[in-house]
Amino acid sequence: MGLVVIATNFSGQTEYMVDGQNALLAKVTLQDRGDGHRWAIVDEEHLANLLKSVCDSVNRERMRGIGLKARSDMLEKYSISVLATTIHERLKTIVSNREQRKKDEL
Repeated sequence: MGLVVIATNFSGQTEYMVDGQNALLAKVTLQDRGDGHRWAIVDEEHLANLLKSVCDSVNRERMRGIGLKARSDMLEKYSISVLATTIHERLKTIVSNREQRKKDEL
């Protein structure tokens, strides 16, 4: 949609969201849950500042640029046609490897 996104600076989304370039990432601290896993606890003050910056008219063009960059990145790397090509290539590799194993067994 070309709008700025605010997310946590933790976990999988950091593979495709870059703070200040195509998203705004809220700082987190990690808290042990006691079972070998950790929770990401959002820095509420930082999140509030991010929310304010998105709504501030002074930042309008910067936020628009971040949103448009996010849309561009998603279309370039994750559109249906791009994903379909990636999946097709991966399936061809799997089939080729399977055929090679069968030849090797003979």
